[in-house]
Amino acid sequence: MKSQQFSSSGSKHFPILHVLALLGFVVLALSYGIILGPISVAFDTPLHTNGVTSFGKAVMRTVGPVQPIVAVVALLLMAIALFLTGRIRRLNLDSTLVLLVYVVGYMILQMLMLLSWVVTLWGFSEAAARQMALAHETTLWSFADWRVQLLVGVILGALATGVAVGAIFRALTVLARRRITAQS
Repeated sequence: MKSQQFSSSGSKHFPILHVLALLGFVVLALSYGIILGPISVAFDTPLHTNGVTSFGKAVMRTVGPVQPIVAVVALLLMAIALFLTGRIRRLNLDSTLVLLVYVVGYMILQMLMLLSWVVTLWGFSEAAARQMALAHETTLWSFADWRVQLLVGVILGALATGVAVGAIFRALTVLARRRITAQS
């Protein structure tokens, strides 16, 4: 009786965890694109001359285009799961979880790179930041210091990544418990 209660409870919450992980990815992508994108363009040279940040940008350039494709496939699998029941639904959601682990793992790499931006760029003055933005034909926030823009983007990205990591960890825990219960 106890294993039936656990599985039904896990089944109800399992897709919600998948949705939370995808939502975290969307928030991080929007944060990067809208808030941090102009900083990436403006500080292109300093970011490429620093070893850590240039490695992060190279990884993003190489592996980054795959992440949205994997996220869309995961979303499609989740949509299909709405019409499935039983074992095939669980198999579908388990497959989706594998894709989401990739997406969230990449989010963690992005956050490590973004944290290195704070260390690398913090010493630049407001005037230097504006000049680099002008030279690269991009704009930084006009209503605040560029560091505020950087911190808002990094904090928003960290919160989104934290939600996604928490959701994936919980989903993996539910999956592991379900497998252990099934083997008992």
